[in-house]
Formats: sequence, C-alpha cells, structure tokens
Amino acid sequence: MDEKLQEELLTRLDLLAAKLGVTSEHLWGVLIKQARIEVIESILTLIVVVMGILACAYFWRKIIEFSTFDGSDLRLGGSVGSIALNIFFSGLLLILSIGAFMDIMNIPTLLFNPEYWALQKVLGAL
Repeated sequence: MDEKLQEELLTRLDLLAAKLGVTSEHLWGVLIKQARIEVIESILTLIVVVMGILACAYFWRKIIEFSTFDGSDLRLGGSVGSIALNIFFSGLLLILSIGAFMDIMNIPTLLFNPEYWALQKVLGAL
C-alpha cells in the first residue's frame, strides 16, 4: 500500500474511532471480525437463493407439464393463468440468479482479503 494512502487511512480510522469513542486498533479488529461474519452471511444467503432457484425451476417445469395437451383435454394450456405463472417464475428465477451471482462475487474478497473489505467500510463511512 502506498505510504501516503496508508497515512490517510490511519488518519481517517483515527477520526472514526474518535467519533465512536474507541481506539483505532479496536475498530480495525472489529471490522476484520465482521468480515468473517459477512462471509458466513453471504454463504447462507447463497444457499437460500440456490434453494429458491431450484424451487422456481421445479414449479416452472410443473406448470409447463400441466400446460400440455394430454389427449383428452387441455388442462391449463394456453390459459392466462399458466402464462402469468410462467412469466412470474421466470422473472423470479432471473432475479434470484442475479442475486446469487452478485453474492458470489463478495465471498472471495471477504474470505481471502478481509482487510480490503474493512478498508472499503472505513472509507465509505467517512
């Protein structure tokens, strides 16, 4: 890290610590511990999102199955309800997939370089 940037960071960290009434070393340690907690939260969120994606895909396939002509009658085929459900689950699947992708991007930084995450938090707070 550049020496000038490091001095600026320490100045800002001291300023933030003074505002909070704690030492800068304590504040930095808390931020590093919080990065580990963020990793756990991100992994749990990712698991929930993947389960949601699988559930949406399952319901989407079931809607398509029930929307087909089975020889005797057309159950939901072409109805407004089945089309609306397909659009809803497709949109939900897309949103959950984007959320999962965005959450995956944070995990390596939090896991392998928690200091960078802490630095972002300090600079964002000031």
